[in-house]
Amino acid sequence: YLWDLSLHDECPQVLPDIRVPKYFADDLLTLGVPIIGGDSMIVWPTMMLGGAGTGSACHQDRKATPFWLAMLVGKKRVVMYSHEDAHLLYPFGMQDQGSFTTFRFDPFEPDYERYPNAKAATRYEATVEPGEILWIPPLWVHCLVNVPEEEELAVERRGQVRLDSTACRAVSYLGRF
Repeated sequence: YLWDLSLHDECPQVLPDIRVPKYFADDLLTLGVPIIGGDSMIVWPTMMLGGAGTGSACHQDRKATPFWLAMLVGKKRVVMYSHEDAHLLYPFGMQDQGSFTTFRFDPFEPDYERYPNAKAATRYEATVEPGEILWIPPLWVHCLVNVPEEEELAVERRGQVRLDSTACRAVSYLGRF
């Protein structure tokens, strides 16, 4: 699963084809921010690319940032929880500004015997399809998985991987939605 690939750094030729929605165009993160604990910069937007069944564990985003995702290809199932319910999801790995790196509870394969408090958390779920945008508020816990039988390509924010020119052309083509 490839995530947080900085299009600015790794595929700059596709940037003219990517239109950041007007609601997010002034996002501070599009300008780049220092990586926590280092001098490197992460520049948005970024891309996530993965096969069916891949995704991310439940987490809160760094620096208590909101998160938006524009789906280009495939479908992504997303489960979210309010930051007020985060303590019910068995957090570990305190990060920054009150957020956690990850959570032990897996809503895609819930084990309520092992994690009984998770039953009390209010679950919000959506399937994001091509052409749709999902926004997740700051500090909300979220986990994502690519719907089986689908490949996915989504633009969001972060990264460090090298793409060859063929992959960059594919992103440019798919980004014209």
